[in-house]
Amino acid sequence: MFIACFRYYQKIKMTKSTFENSDQVLSDRFCEIELGSVAEITTGCQYPVYDLPRENLHPFTGIDKIIDNQIILSESKYIRMSERERIKYKFKNGDIIFVHRTSPQQLGKSIRFDLKQTVLHTKYLRIRPKEGCDSHFLSLMLNVLRQSGTLHQIASVRENLSCIVIGDLKKIKIPFPSIDAQRDIVIKAEKDCLITTCELMSS
Repeated sequence: MFIACFRYYQKIKMTKSTFENSDQVLSDRFCEIELGSVAEITTGCQYPVYDLPRENLHPFTGIDKIIDNQIILSESKYIRMSERERIKYKFKNGDIIFVHRTSPQQLGKSIRFDLKQTVLHTKYLRIRPKEGCDSHFLSLMLNVLRQSGTLHQIASVRENLSCIVIGDLKKIKIPFPSIDAQRDIVIKAEKDCLITTCELMSS
């Protein structure tokens, strides 16, 4: 998938014309835009978390870790917060979970949230696309940025731990065509990835 992502990233950087074998034309207003302009990037709730129930604590489910493009949920924990705060920190489908503080090998991993459960944002970064930005496209671009080494270039490293601060992440520029072109790019990248996977399996 990374190879396909990078290939389409290079195409939309170099041209505003049609993709190969495609009638989809990129908007004349195509440009590169800062990530912070097309998505809200926030840290998780920092309230104390408890393993056992106490008075005025509410049970919740959070994210334990991300493994092989899968979201692993934590066991039920307890936290003290208002209903308004629960809504604020609740993941929505289409949100992107971004690993910003980890080993250099894991830095920049991201995955779209698409679960039925109510899950609170207590760790990692949450990237929520704004209006006019397709969640699948944004996830695709984040993977490209990681594969190309761009994310590692803005990270600081201390004692084998890499970290990307929100301010630097917001300033990274990504290509930003129209919403229809974004979706077209995603479809083509997924198709290219499927073809490549089938070729590898048959070889």
